[in-house]
Amino acid sequence: MSIDDATAAGPGPGPGPGRDAEPGAGAGGFGLRGFQDGDSVEEPTALLHRAYADHAAAGRVFFASYQSPRDTRHRLSRGECRGATRGGALVGTVTVSAPHSTPDGCPAPAGAGSFWQLAVDPPQRGSEPGHRLLELAA
Repeated sequence: MSIDDATAAGPGPGPGPGRDAEPGAGAGGFGLRGFQDGDSVEEPTALLHRAYADHAAAGRVFFASYQSPRDTRHRLSRGECRGATRGGALVGTVTVSAPHSTPDGCPAPAGAGSFWQLAVDPPQRGSEPGHRLLELAA
């Protein structure tokens, strides 16, 4: 499945306050949509912090656990980002880049892709939005 297939109903505005319409909302009551220029980066930054808080508390510090909104904006600009929403709230995110350039010596085949900022709100872990985001990244 391509990222475009996941948003066949149209990209629509990115997740954010006051944006309750969920293009492509499925039986699970969630939708997937692309992030657009001008969307708030505070909401995905807060989601990343919540999603990675358990790791940080255990001493496994990922950049997403402490990145700033400016860092989030930069990382969003380096690929295609999709947000999973449920009831108008952002509950997951992933940024995908394909093909993705890799440093010399990296054991990735030419043309391989990469993903980052994969996060699911802790109460939503193990649910359909997270599974769909992983499908997009694969």
